[in-house]
Amino acid sequence: TTTNSSASDATGGGTADQLSSLPSSIICFGICPFLTLEDILSLRPTCTRIFRTLHNDRTHGSEGEEQTQRQVEEEEHDDLWKFVLKRDFGLECDDSDDGVLWTVRLHKTDITDVLQPARSRFEAVKAWKKASSHVYCGWDLEKSIAGARQAVAIGVANRASVAMSRGHHPHVYAPYFLRAARFWKSFDQWCRFGPSVSSKDGNIDEIVDRSVRIGIRETLFGGFTYELWDEKYRHYRGMLATQALSAICGIQTKSRDQSNGLWLGMFGGYQAYDYVTCTAWTEQMDGPLDNVCFAADNFPDHFAEKKRLLVNAVSGQLLMKAGFGNEILHLVNVEGRDSGRFDDILVWAEEYCRRLSQGEIGVGIMGSHPHSPRGITLFPRYVPGSTPPMVDGVPVVSRKVTRGVEVIASAVYVPQVEHHFGFIYSIRIRLLTPDDGDEYVTPEQRGFEKCALLQRHWRITNAETGLTEAVDGNGVIGMFPVLKEGGYWSNIRNEDLPGTFQYQSCTGPMKKGSFAGHLSFQPLSINGDMSNEDSVFRVEVGSFALDSQPPFLF
Repeated sequence: TTTNSSASDATGGGTADQLSSLPSSIICFGICPFLTLEDILSLRPTCTRIFRTLHNDRTHGSEGEEQTQRQVEEEEHDDLWKFVLKRDFGLECDDSDDGVLWTVRLHKTDITDVLQPARSRFEAVKAWKKASSHVYCGWDLEKSIAGARQAVAIGVANRASVAMSRGHHPHVYAPYFLRAARFWKSFDQWCRFGPSVSSKDGNIDEIVDRSVRIGIRETLFGGFTYELWDEKYRHYRGMLATQALSAICGIQTKSRDQSNGLWLGMFGGYQAYDYVTCTAWTEQMDGPLDNVCFAADNFPDHFAEKKRLLVNAVSGQLLMKAGFGNEILHLVNVEGRDSGRFDDILVWAEEYCRRLSQGEIGVGIMGSHPHSPRGITLFPRYVPGSTPPMVDGVPVVSRKVTRGVEVIASAVYVPQVEHHFGFIYSIRIRLLTPDDGDEYVTPEQRGFEKCALLQRHWRITNAETGLTEAVDGNGVIGMFPVLKEGGYWSNIRNEDLPGTFQYQSCTGPMKKGSFAGHLSFQPLSINGDMSNEDSVFRVEVGSFALDSQPPFLF
């Protein structure tokens, strides 16, 4: 009778006394596994014997109790809560770091302490139950059971909704919540302290870099509870990972700080000419079919050109609509990955945070002009000592140095405006300084103090057609910078500026290929006079990949 009873039945009419006379193994393995967690916890205070068995309390044992008996009961107690962690929260006890069993604290607004260690499996159960109470604080059985049962009937229900359909209290899925907590903690670390590895092509001073990172951190707002999710999709299994992320930080309260020229979308962006995008973590909105929008930009004037990142409520796959057509792109294209894992958004977010931490992307100038707004730019950066990812033998970011002139180049795929162009590419050019160590060449060694950009010569190869387009012209988008150590002279602003010269432009519509070429430079004397025309030299721009289906699309 005990195995299917509620705690109120199990503890009434002397049943507690009957239970207390049973061996601890029967209580731990013959009765409790058939009770809900709430009933097990209600059973604990019914009598000293049961409390001791479930709580692993040594203070109530007799002095003459055998040491081996204590050890057996401790193991039984631990195995019970290990079973509960797996059954109710999906947590394998091997899901730990360095032997520490981690839990998540959700009631704090500061995500710096979102991860908390548990002293025991029983403490972990209590912590996960508290987290569940926080997430499902708006849960109402009468209101929720119909939607939950409907999701179960069509085979798309998540774990919590299955519990609801049976009239049980829902619990969070701990593995997703742990990964979400680790992501937010890592992202918070980046916001506060910056990348652990510095890339070589940054053009932002430390003060501006910190302003962008802290500005993004200050826009993050407290997590969403169950009652705030649209009833239409809240029960779907494909939303479980997104709900875990949103339970810790719900939205960004703003995506731009116009007064300081900062773009604060946490998922970054890019700009070419008048087109700009910077994607923010946003309040979830309905998308086409069974898709929910979780991130978006607010800058393009035409709705069809707005960047919308979607999660499919059924499969959990991350998607993006391309341009005006009906093509849907996958944001996660990792070879060999099981499409039925429902955690695309966590895999995607973890990779994004890794790239930030490793300096592979970071804060930069969004546009081609030196006073363009600052934000996270998605152009792959060159990280010294590392090998960039390759696409058919071509790196995603290239770096070449010719006579002390360094050129770093890379591109991003822009599917939301693919009817205009396929890729936006970024070219970053500077003259090496003594800070660059062994690569530095003195003015005497390179043969000039300054040098002026005269012409560009690009070769853009379309891998699908095999055709190569030649682009030759004067300067770059009307600019003819004069490089000097530590900065450059801008003909647009007619002033000397610090840092790296950069510009963005775009290719024609295409899906895959490579980009390479060279720039022509004219050496200048100290007073700025040009040498003879025969001294014009060629600066190589290494080949870099154009790929519309990278492992991760941001």
